[in-house]
Amino acid sequence: MSVYPAPSPAYLGPAVHTSGEHNKPIHRIVVHCTVSPCVAGGARATAAYFRTEKAGGSAHYVVDPGEVVQAVYDSWIAWHAPPNPNSLGVELCDDLKNPAWDKANAHRWEDDDHSATLRRGARLVAELCLAYGVPAVRLTTADVKAGKRGICGHVDVSRAFGESSHWDPGAAFPWDRFMGLVQGEVKNLKGGSNHLTVPLPRRGGKTPNVTAALSATTDKARRRALVAVTRFGSAHAKLAAQRWIDALDAAEAAEAELAKSEGR
Repeated sequence: MSVYPAPSPAYLGPAVHTSGEHNKPIHRIVVHCTVSPCVAGGARATAAYFRTEKAGGSAHYVVDPGEVVQAVYDSWIAWHAPPNPNSLGVELCDDLKNPAWDKANAHRWEDDDHSATLRRGARLVAELCLAYGVPAVRLTTADVKAGKRGICGHVDVSRAFGESSHWDPGAAFPWDRFMGLVQGEVKNLKGGSNHLTVPLPRRGGKTPNVTAALSATTDKARRRALVAVTRFGSAHAKLAAQRWIDALDAAEAAEAELAKSEGR
């Protein structure tokens, strides 16, 4: 069973508004717009806003033309598109105003800054799909309501459950283009090398690493070796090992859900 680590951009949390560490397994990845300018530095500004009481909400990741930042850890429930559990919120910097403005400025998604944001967002979403076994498919409102797994907009969650009135990322959002980028990144990640190699404390004159732990013959043995790293490794090694443990757990949960749906 292949496992992929969750993305690890700069963490700029914690956000004020969250609901505890019970967000996994992940069922859907929700795309949002920040309603702020699509400029470099926008992601950090939004993450800083999430750290204030007046924000009233939060999201796991924020993307601008220059970088991705994380405001809420994946295992924590962010306030982004209720009902929030078992979902990840990805905010794309975009100055979305109202439906008329959105339609009149649909061409904005073709400019350099928005194109860069789409590419960065697609890479992030692809990494999240692989880390948590989420299919890289766009969900309809009916799919969301039925509890299917995949990628959707905040508008789809609003329409499915009626718990918010938000309609982002807007009717002009280039879903076909974005999903093509996501699926292309998934293919690239599957075809490339996505291993983490981190030095660990020496034992018996040898220096094991996370890659060595993952070479164990069973998932149980891999997890046991990685847990040891989280206890005895350096700070960086502990973080890397925990991300692989999360990926193993996500893959196991996805496999169990698939077996249940197939009556196995």
